[in-house]
Amino acid sequence: MLNWAFSNLKKANETVAFKPVSIETETKDRAVPDDAESASRELLSAISHGLRTPLNTIIGFAEMMEEELLGPIGTPQYREYSAMIGRSGRSILEHFDAQVSRERLKGIRNAQDYEHIIELAPDMICICENGRITRINAAGVALLGMWDSDTLIGRPFSDFVHNDYQTIIHPDMDALVQEKYLVPMKLVRGDG
Repeated sequence: MLNWAFSNLKKANETVAFKPVSIETETKDRAVPDDAESASRELLSAISHGLRTPLNTIIGFAEMMEEELLGPIGTPQYREYSAMIGRSGRSILEHFDAQVSRERLKGIRNAQDYEHIIELAPDMICICENGRITRINAAGVALLGMWDSDTLIGRPFSDFVHNDYQTIIHPDMDALVQEKYLVPMKLVRGDG
């Protein structure tokens, strides 16, 4: 079993949100033919783009109104409405992203598929066993301010967690893996 940690921000020394999960490395026989899986992935991709684009626009406009970037809003209640619209939009987007992630993981059949997903992910993906880094993608290496992944393999993940957040991962990461929601965590860069 592997522990995965996902990061949503690109700068270390800032609070990032993690959603660790446990994933069994064994694959099971698939009942769905490849062409049906391919069609399902294409549909998911189209829906993802079709929903995400307008939703991000709604969230952006709500934030602009809430912050009154184009001038003051006459009625304070409108500012509250824009904040509510922004929160609702972000909540829908988070739920949708979680569902898309689950659907994408269903199509993984072998270790090579995992490798491909890990390397191409724009966010940090760090795989740990017994609290030590066994695999980290390029985005994670950059986030932690290191030159290449070889400098990180075998190091305790806790070396990169800010002191204020150490209690989240100690004595082990099992409690973190059981979390159902994103967990804020501040990381520190390896290069200071």
